Amino acid sequence: MPIKTENVYGGIVIADEVIAKIAATEATHCVGVVGMAFRSKADQLAALLKKDSSSKGVHVTSTGGEVYLALHVIAEYGVNLSAISKNIIENVKYAVESMTGCKVKKVEVSVEGVRVD
Repeated sequence: MPIKTENVYGGIVIADEVIAKIAATEATHCVGVVGMAFRSKADQLAALLKKDSSSKGVHVTSTGGEVYLALHVIAEYGVNLSAISKNIIENVKYAVESMTGCKVKKVEVSVEGVRVD
């Protein structure tokens, strides 16, 4: 459900897909994150049919101006998973709140895999 806000100049509607792209971009810029993982097999199939899958691995739930995020990431081998998860949570929360003005209530990080290079 998109987030709608209004002020004296008019209204703003922010789609969940926009929030997902912001979160995915910020998460992949964190040290120790190799990429985003698909949430399910259905998401993999949907990504094959879509051109743009820049928000893969992110599930957004928005209610009344509050946002809940679930991120599925692939980590680099040898990094402290707890430390990078905390870093992802802080960075994603800050980015989404500063770019959209919406309050992020919760960010969940699921490490779906570890990539060895």
